Amino acid sequence: MSLGLRLTLLNGLVLLLTVAAFASVAYAYQQQALQRSLDASLREQARTFTAGSELFERVAGRSRVVVLASPRALAAPDVFIQIITPSGEIVGRSQNLDEDTTLPNDPDMLRRALAGEDLLADIEVENQPLRMYVAPLRLREGVPVGLIQVARPLEPLYTAVRSLQTIFLTLGAAGVLASLIIGWLLARAALRPIDRLAAAAHAIGLARDFGRRVPLGRRERRDEVGRLAGEFNQMLARLQGAYDQVEAALAAQRRFVGDASHELRTPLTSMRGNVELLRRMAWESPVGAASEEREQVLADLAAETERLSRLVGDLLLLDQADAGQHLQLVPTELTPIVHNAFRAARFFREGVELHLGDVPGPVWVAGDPDRLKQLLLILLDNAVKYTPDGGRVSIDTIALTRAGREGVGVRVSDTAAGIAKDEQERIFERFYRVDRARGAGGAGLGLTIARWLVDEHHGLIEVESELGSGSTFTIWLPTVPGHPTVQPAEVRPEAVPSLRPVLTT
Repeated sequence: MSLGLRLTLLNGLVLLLTVAAFASVAYAYQQQALQRSLDASLREQARTFTAGSELFERVAGRSRVVVLASPRALAAPDVFIQIITPSGEIVGRSQNLDEDTTLPNDPDMLRRALAGEDLLADIEVENQPLRMYVAPLRLREGVPVGLIQVARPLEPLYTAVRSLQTIFLTLGAAGVLASLIIGWLLARAALRPIDRLAAAAHAIGLARDFGRRVPLGRRERRDEVGRLAGEFNQMLARLQGAYDQVEAALAAQRRFVGDASHELRTPLTSMRGNVELLRRMAWESPVGAASEEREQVLADLAAETERLSRLVGDLLLLDQADAGQHLQLVPTELTPIVHNAFRAARFFREGVELHLGDVPGPVWVAGDPDRLKQLLLILLDNAVKYTPDGGRVSIDTIALTRAGREGVGVRVSDTAAGIAKDEQERIFERFYRVDRARGAGGAGLGLTIARWLVDEHHGLIEVESELGSGSTFTIWLPTVPGHPTVQPAEVRPEAVPSLRPVLTT
């Protein structure tokens, strides 16, 4: 059963109960009103008869007899009137009563009426229902000398009540039926946006098209259903974003599987070949003659083992980040770390000029010394890796303020091909690699690790790059209050000439 039909039936049931309650109350009230009107007319008939008659008492022997002075008042055709003495003797009746047709006059009724009580009762005479009123007849002195019984048929009352009942039933049924029809139309109109919502959700579920939206009219935007549809559209937008992220993550994982397979296969193949070569050399060549070649093979094995160790280390570090673990930060002087990273980067590759710019000190930050060095080595390694032969890579530090906080900026610049604007944010995503950089090796984890390390040090990492003009990565780290900050004039590169080698080939 649809929601619209349930609402319509529920509204119809409520209206039916309301109409039934109202009709019952109105019916009972009208029935009582008609009966009160009938009782009033009976009292008026008795009063009129009494006022139009002259009652007196005549002594005939020892008996006392009530004599009607004006019997013409007994001529009403739809009114039954009967006069009885206190002893129950009928001394007068209307023309529609005879010897065989009389109004009941039991002793209890006579006693109560003579005591001054107005009596009203429903009776039946010859299978005809009547309403009867009994009242005492009194002389001018107030002495009761008899009783008057006035009765009228109840059939007109019953007819009026049945007509009223028919009217209430007809109007009630028509009202309920009309309310059901109108309620159904209104429910359909009110629930039409929900129908569109359900249809859109069904279509989206089948097509997985989270870009679709539920259309909303101007009027629908202001009611509850409109707000529901609006929330549904916002949920679709969030689902679309999440779906795009999942798709991007799956694509990145697929790229990573391919890259990691390549990265692992190459050193493993090299290691397997070198091991086989060592085995042959051990059996076929004299020890002295093969020592130089053996050393070269062992060096290759060590290099490939180091590559595998770095890859595993990167994956373990990302697992640590995913697990919510944090670094232990202590006040650390940054200048020696920059110098050490620069010295280590000199051996990354020949053919690229490596330049150490201004690195004033001492500069203190809250950090992990080993992870700070790893952060700088990641940026230097990327810069050296993607800079062509004859290019230049430089590193320096500057005083830098971000969001009103003082800090130090470490800049790593290169003269590589540069990064497109639409890829500058994505390069920090896990496993993402620029297409032209896929041939340079690596799994696409370096900059992801770099961003996590910067976040752990409560810093920022920024990139400025244009295609064909190289790139500059800037790391901002907040300085530790109470420790010396950057003073550019304190230390110049010339003061540490041994730390400014230039590699050219």
